[in-house]
Amino acid sequence: MKIFRDKISELTYSEDDRVLHIKITKNVIISLDDIIEHFEGVKELTGNKKYVALIDTSNYFKMQPEAFMHYSLEKANVNRIATAFYNPNVANIVTINFFKHYFKPPIPVEMFESMTEALAWLNDIKSQSLTA
Repeated sequence: MKIFRDKISELTYSEDDRVLHIKITKNVIISLDDIIEHFEGVKELTGNKKYVALIDTSNYFKMQPEAFMHYSLEKANVNRIATAFYNPNVANIVTINFFKHYFKPPIPVEMFESMTEALAWLNDIKSQSLTA
């Protein structure tokens, strides 16, 4: 298990199951520089291999438009197979839906009430993608 912390989150990565678990920092405002630094850390943590992202959004956060744009780029998500957000509060539901429908990320993105539901979906996506 590998752990990395940046300005916006704490990341834990399991090489065995290729799941990157991200816990967003409470009340963080995510800038373009923050998201670029975040994805550099992700690349290092995952060893530049294919993975799925499991993101705990129980803490309130804001994202600047430039950060949303970068987060939706294919080059930022180069090895990410899918993203599952879970535990969203009402404000984060609006933020995630806006991101998903306006910026249209190049990978599957879904939102779930629980980590169990999110992980089940990610495992299904992962099994299809890694065996194809």
